[in-house]
Amino acid sequence: MPHSSPLQTLGLGLALGLTFVLTSSLLAAPGAPSPPPPPASQSAATQPATRPAPRSADEAWRDTDRKLDAVVSPIDLHDVPASKAFVWWAKTTGVDLNINRSAMLNDGVDPDQPITLVAERMSARTLLGKLMDLASPNQRLVYERNPWFIEVMTKAHANRNPVVRMYDVAELLPPVREMVHVTAVGPNGSASGTFTPMGPGERAPIGERGADEISRLIRAFVEPDVWAGQGGDATIQYFRGQLIVRAPLYVQMQIGKPVAALRETTR
Repeated sequence: MPHSSPLQTLGLGLALGLTFVLTSSLLAAPGAPSPPPPPASQSAATQPATRPAPRSADEAWRDTDRKLDAVVSPIDLHDVPASKAFVWWAKTTGVDLNINRSAMLNDGVDPDQPITLVAERMSARTLLGKLMDLASPNQRLVYERNPWFIEVMTKAHANRNPVVRMYDVAELLPPVREMVHVTAVGPNGSASGTFTPMGPGERAPIGERGADEISRLIRAFVEPDVWAGQGGDATIQYFRGQLIVRAPLYVQMQIGKPVAALRETTR
């Protein structure tokens, strides 16, 4: 076999290199077609971005809280369909958002109600509330959260799907530095007694009477119209230091952090 000269070898190498560069350039050309995106869910406003999953539910919850507290600026929406406005909110904030379109349609809410909202700045949490108000002027929308995404739905739909949560009564109260033991009350109304310092993380014991008072306050200030006897079906029961609450999830979110999720009910 004849031997190639050094110049022939160099020429062949340059030709192969030029061919590789041209081929790479053509593949990366702006006009080249790209693979089609994956199909989107009919009910999802956004598809979750591809990123490493948070290490825990608590971490995911804190991450969403940070995003909800972040400021969105500017806000300039003019006659934008509500569904597209929610998509814009999700992309802008980085929070995965699901719109329950079927619940909205079933309850007579148009998911594409035009929205106009102009503002210089607003927190993502407040902005979501404004968009929900504008999307359904005649019927309230609410959102429910889990650690990984938020779902927007009608209040009527949420009320039809209560969940049961259990709360430590003591955890619903702020810690106190001292516990007062009243031993006597004078004729002029002055009281005498002892003060017991509370250690770090210690809380005063709460009896059934105190739990009843907490329950009364919850029913008075947390969505009053959802509770039994006040127009709704939600209930609160006290049992051995725990409040057992059966109510929609958006109501539970306003009460506190549950110690357990006993069961979920949909009926």
